[in-house]
Amino acid sequence: MDNIMPMSTTVRHTQLIDPFIIDLGQLIKEQKVLCFNKENALVHYGIKNKGDYLELLDGNSSISDDLLIYLDYVQPDFFMFKENKFIIDKKGVRIAGYPDLIVEVWSRHNSFYDKELKFRLYSTGITTEHWYIEQKSNTIKCYLGAEKLKTQSLKKVLKTQNGLEFDLRYLAL
Repeated sequence: MDNIMPMSTTVRHTQLIDPFIIDLGQLIKEQKVLCFNKENALVHYGIKNKGDYLELLDGNSSISDDLLIYLDYVQPDFFMFKENKFIIDKKGVRIAGYPDLIVEVWSRHNSFYDKELKFRLYSTGITTEHWYIEQKSNTIKCYLGAEKLKTQSLKKVLKTQNGLEFDLRYLAL
């Protein structure tokens, strides 16, 4: 039975992330929303392999897009910019800024270190709302910067602080 879990975990992971992207289709056309999934990277301060800073790089920063390749990064499952500014490199791969929303779907394959690092990093964006979904439950832990927000459930319409709604109730366990 233990061998089956990773496959079901992968399926649940995809089922939870893809609807965020699909539901934004109309919103992207109407409101200039920029959203990304795993193919893109979120950049933070610090030279590669130095680990000297753990802070999101502000999209208002004077850092050029050429410099982004020298900075460490993480890859959230999903993130989007609606109001906040961002910097993007010439290849459209590395992005810096305080996303308006970041979503991570945790599985048993995420280490404690990985979860802690991402939580600490995302908490530095004071205007960044970040959600954490445990695949084996319907619970979504929500934060705005370092501030804990009310926990949400996949059994209800999900709402961001700036009014975006995601109806993923059909994915509830």
